[in-house]
Amino acid sequence: MNYPTVGKTGIQVTNLCFGTMSFVGNADEETSKAMFKRCREVGINFFDMANVNSLCVLNKYWGNDGRL
Repeated sequence: MNYPTVGKTGIQVTNLCFGTMSFVGNADEETSKAMFKRCREVGINFFDMANVNSLCVLNKYWGNDGRL
């Protein structure tokens, strides 16, 4: 997995970004957690958790910072 640095921040993220739009919408909580876990297992650390993507539900299950 490639982890380019974001500008001059020193923060490294994957080239791939996983969108959470389907979390707890089209995908139930168990499936959502499984998708997130699999992404982390393969090294993805860049997640689109925009506030239009079921944010209230994500915060309920994973906290405001998106951690399981």
